[in-house]
Amino acid sequence: MNILYVSDLSGMGGGEVSLLYLMDNISEKNKVELLCRVPGTLVNECNRKSIKTFCYDFKKNLIKSLINFKKIINEEEINVVHSNELTTAILHGIFLCIIGKKNVLNVCTCHGQWYQLSKIKKILIKRYIKHIFCVSCAVENNLNKQGINNTSVSYLGVPAKKFNVDRKNVQELKEELGIKEKDIVVCTIARFQKIKGQLKGIKAIKELHKEYPDINYFLVGGNVFGSEKDLKYLEEVKKYIEQTNDTTSNLKDSNDINVILDKYEQDLKNHSNEVKELKKKITTREDRISDLENRLDFANDTIDMLEDKVDKLQEALNYFKELWNKFIKFLQDKFFSSNKYDDLIVELHEEEIIDDDDLEIIQNEFSSNYAKDDDLER
Repeated sequence: MNILYVSDLSGMGGGEVSLLYLMDNISEKNKVELLCRVPGTLVNECNRKSIKTFCYDFKKNLIKSLINFKKIINEEEINVVHSNELTTAILHGIFLCIIGKKNVLNVCTCHGQWYQLSKIKKILIKRYIKHIFCVSCAVENNLNKQGINNTSVSYLGVPAKKFNVDRKNVQELKEELGIKEKDIVVCTIARFQKIKGQLKGIKAIKELHKEYPDINYFLVGGNVFGSEKDLKYLEEVKKYIEQTNDTTSNLKDSNDINVILDKYEQDLKNHSNEVKELKKKITTREDRISDLENRLDFANDTIDMLEDKVDKLQEALNYFKELWNKFIKFLQDKFFSSNKYDDLIVELHEEEIIDDDDLEIIQNEFSSNYAKDDDLER
């Protein structure tokens, strides 16, 4: 099948990471392509994996978006459109109806559904989305309660080989973080957003620590999409951790959380700097390539011009050679006897008016003409 995956976002949040894993796996037996509303890491990763990408803001200028979408569907012979978000799926379901492609299957993955859908949105979902893949039973139950029943649960997968952890490395990491062999380890892996509940997690661990003092709690994540709101939430979490450390000893080793957060932030900064440097290098190389292309074009134009001039010079040279031969013949026939003619030729050669090649040509010409005249006299 030819599948077009559609994503609103290009930062590597959980939904986008799982989408990349899905495309990477599905592409082994199917043709997969990505339509993304904004450029970013997801688009770059797809390009790196040789997955064809299209990038334009399909929620602005709907007429232009419809034209672009129709072109993709027709030229790429798409069989399935798979969106990574409900509203996006509704939009492209409507597009498919407008361009007369109702035979193209329009499906969606729903990563989270915690709010009440409007009546109009429920109608649009039922009419334009063929099937919804829910990432958990909770998501499906919420949709079913609101009358959306074209659903099934499809848990997000990860590539097993990528996460085949070496136990030796795990032990080394535990020692580095001060985790004892019998300690309980709890970890929240998510971007920092209020709905992800990191702050609730810390407060819950604080209570559990009273009964289980050997609990270690780690937060792994960051402000993936560069949101100011999410950044404020991250600062709120860090501030709460600092206050907890200052006011109570119940949250044992909570400094480890700061270590993880600081390390993650530093990694993000380093990664950002590496990307900036890479962009500079790419821009410099592109400029050099463009300059070389311009020089090559100029050189080709110069070669063409020189070849044209050489052709013209050769024509002029041939003309003057012919003229010179006619002049010599004229002198020979009209003004000189053979002896005087020979003397003239020798003198011209000695004065370097004619060169060795010219002398040879003249002598051959004279010998040929003399032989003809001798034959006529006989």
